[in-house]
Amino acid sequence: MANPQLHPVTVISKLFNLTDRRVQQLAKEGIIPKADHGQYDLIACVQSYIIYLQENSVSNGSYDLRGERARLTKEQADSQQLKNSIAKKEVAPISIIEYALSNIATQISAILESIPLKIKKKSPHLTGREIEEIRREIVKAKNAASKLSVDFPGFTGSN
Repeated sequence: MANPQLHPVTVISKLFNLTDRRVQQLAKEGIIPKADHGQYDLIACVQSYIIYLQENSVSNGSYDLRGERARLTKEQADSQQLKNSIAKKEVAPISIIEYALSNIATQISAILESIPLKIKKKSPHLTGREIEEIRREIVKAKNAASKLSVDFPGFTGSN
């Protein structure tokens, strides 16, 4: 090219959507060519900058704007879907389920503890030893129940 089209940094920065300072940095780093007296060869700069962007694009594993936007959109959709499911009471946070199960377990324990007295009232002929045996069996059942665990296939939560 015999007569390059030379332009000031402001033209190159507007064309590349960069600051004047960033264009000067690119020239200093040798990414784009710089002509004399702060003038830049427009075609050479565009070609060099395109090559620079291609070398630093998805092909070498760097930032993929389109992919990141798609990932963000999916995350936002998933988050909204979870909020909708919670609002419809289709799902609940683990802490709420733990609280509810703890309350239920406390109520069941109280019911079980009342059984010996109810049996004694309905069957007064039972001895204190027999009632105590019933009480011991209830304690054994409560202890066994407290050691139960539930396995949720596919759930990898930590506790």
